[in-house]
Amino acid sequence: LMVPSLYRAVLDRTTPPLPALRVVIVAGEACPVALVERHAQVLADVTLVNEYGPTETSVWATAHRLRPGSPDVPIGGPIPGTTVRVVGPGDLAVPDGVAGELLISGPGVALGYLDDEVATAQRFVQLDERRWYRTGDVARLSGDVAHFLGRVDDQLNVGGHRLEPAEIESELRRLPGVRDAVVVVPDDADF
Repeated sequence: LMVPSLYRAVLDRTTPPLPALRVVIVAGEACPVALVERHAQVLADVTLVNEYGPTETSVWATAHRLRPGSPDVPIGGPIPGTTVRVVGPGDLAVPDGVAGELLISGPGVALGYLDDEVATAQRFVQLDERRWYRTGDVARLSGDVAHFLGRVDDQLNVGGHRLEPAEIESELRRLPGVRDAVVVVPDDADF
């Protein structure tokens, strides 16, 4: 299991790693189509699986076996015991193909954030007599397969680590000689 950016570096070596390798799992950040294509070129007989799941859902909530030639990289269908839902305004489920916020329910969903009742109430909700975690991720469903489209907020994911631009800006403003700061990510950022 490794983040896609690290796996890309492994694939760029001249000899394929571990000849007995049968399955590679990537997770922790969005997997680019180019990585799926490169994997198929270098390790055609090795299964590539994309896993998705925030820490609040025990890290692994969906999975999808990736194949070359797809126009995008799905984050997959729910693992056994897990349910995913895409909702729009009023937390109403949206039809297949329509973008909305991805929610996750199941035994892997945490009870909340330690000593943070406000954040817990915002992110862990009760709908239809089930406990759901609001991921903050925008997705669309195609059947039971979810496709990641982005974020509902400004949160960044760098190498599997969540970063809040507002927190970085606040810390930068505390430095001597800094009057103001804005964190931006270039459109062509590769991380």
